[in-house]
Amino acid sequence: MPTFARHRLATALVGVVSAALVVGPAASARAAAPTLRAVTADQAFAALPVAKLVPGDVRLVAKLETPGSATLSPCPQTDFAALVEALLSGGTPKPGLTLNSTEVTAAYEPAHGQTPQDETATWGLAAVVFHTAKLAKASAAKLSAIEKACPKTVPPIPGAPFTSSLVRTSFAAYAVDGWTGYRTVDEDASLNLINGPEPTGTRTTQVFLTRGNVMISITEQGPVDTGTAARQGVWRQKVTRGMLTSFDALIG
Repeated sequence: MPTFARHRLATALVGVVSAALVVGPAASARAAAPTLRAVTADQAFAALPVAKLVPGDVRLVAKLETPGSATLSPCPQTDFAALVEALLSGGTPKPGLTLNSTEVTAAYEPAHGQTPQDETATWGLAAVVFHTAKLAKASAAKLSAIEKACPKTVPPIPGAPFTSSLVRTSFAAYAVDGWTGYRTVDEDASLNLINGPEPTGTRTTQVFLTRGNVMISITEQGPVDTGTAARQGVWRQKVTRGMLTSFDALIG
């Protein structure tokens, strides 16, 4: 091979090898999935927010850990019907969805009686901790399947002397920074015929989000009075962001 040809071939090989050294590791880094740390129940318990971080002038009334079992209620309509049927028959109502996991929960209620009802809220904030991310993902799928089958209104209850105005008014898929799930809104309202005709009753917003081995559950309950929906939406976003920030620090 002529000298100039060998020199040209060597130069080309050096270029190829250099490119492989530069591009190869970068491509591998892009292909590698991030390793998520497993969160423990103790860590999740400590990560639940203090009352001053929760909107609505509230106080913490309970903080519990339930080892080995978590119960979620993705469909209040069927849960209400099951409760009434159990009361009428003397039986025991069946929970919405029981999961083989550990649940940590914090409950908050209005701190001061003088706070106007339309300026406060009741909260239930929970983290469901699974042994593995795979179990968390499978449980999220079960939760979603129950929600999809949930009727918009309370089904007829044989023998019940009353009906319920509880209705699902909103559903939306939800994804935030690697967390995936959904949120719903249910309203139990009627017209205020004395001071009305504004509606009166309760609006319940629920959020379920999963990442790694943790499922976050957020329940916000407040009045349906005129003008409250927007504020409750802002509060829900603030609490969601705070919860996810705390657990992202644990998960990585």
